[in-house]
Amino acid sequence: MEIMEATPELNYQIEKNSELQESGTVLIYTEFVTQMDIDLMLDRSSFSCLLSSKELMEDDEEFLRKQELYHFLTESRVDELDAIVLMKILIQLAIEVTSSVEYFPHYALSIRLTFDVVPLRQESNLDESQIEEAIRASLDEYERSIRFRPVSKLGVSSLSRRIYKRKRKTSFNADSCRTKKTRITADRCTVCLEEFKTGRKIVTLDCGHEFDDECIVEWFKVNHVCPLCRFALPCEDDGLCSKN
Repeated sequence: MEIMEATPELNYQIEKNSELQESGTVLIYTEFVTQMDIDLMLDRSSFSCLLSSKELMEDDEEFLRKQELYHFLTESRVDELDAIVLMKILIQLAIEVTSSVEYFPHYALSIRLTFDVVPLRQESNLDESQIEEAIRASLDEYERSIRFRPVSKLGVSSLSRRIYKRKRKTSFNADSCRTKKTRITADRCTVCLEEFKTGRKIVTLDCGHEFDDECIVEWFKVNHVCPLCRFALPCEDDGLCSKN
C-alpha cells in the first residue's frame, strides 16, 4: 500500500456582503491536492457543506452534512480519530470567528481546509506510526492556537430566564417599557436567527441582549462572551474572565 503524507492548511474569510439566505451560515470547503508524479501533475478531490449557526454549535453528530464531511475525510484516507479531531477544529474555529468583534449575525463565514498530499516512496524510512505522529502534532498545534473558555456551570445556571410572550404593540406597552429595566431585543435570537416563540424559554444577559435558552447554553459551552457585544461571563477554568 502506498504511503501518503498530508499537510493540512486552514484559512477562513468573513463574507460581509452575503445574500439574505446565507446570513448566519458557515460554508466549510475541504480539498485534497495530490502530487501524482515528478511532472507535478495534480489530482484534486473536494467536498463542501453549508451549515447554519445552530447546526454548527449543537453537539449533534447526526446532522447529515456533518456525517458527509466525516465520510469524505475518512474515504480520503484520513484516520477516523484524526477526522473527528479535524471536524472539532473546524467547528471551534467557526465559533471563535463568529463570536469575535469583527463578525455580525448577518454575515456569513467561509472556511477552507486544504491538504497537500505527497506520495512517499515505498522504500521510505518513515513508517505509518511516524506519519501518524506528524499528523497528530500538526492537529495539536491547531488546537493550541484556538483557546476556548466556556462559561462556568454556576454562571449558566444563574442566567436570567423568562418565558417569552409576544406583546401587542400598543402605546400603553411602549410607555410602560420605559419604566422597566432596559432590554435589547428584536424578538429574534441572533444565534439561530429564528424568531422567539411564545411559551419558549429565553435568556436575558446583564448586557441586555436576549437569546433562545437552548442556543445560548450551547454557545456558552465554548465561549464566555455575549455573541453580540462580547460582554464577559465567569469562566469554567478560573471563575472570572475579563473582556478580550
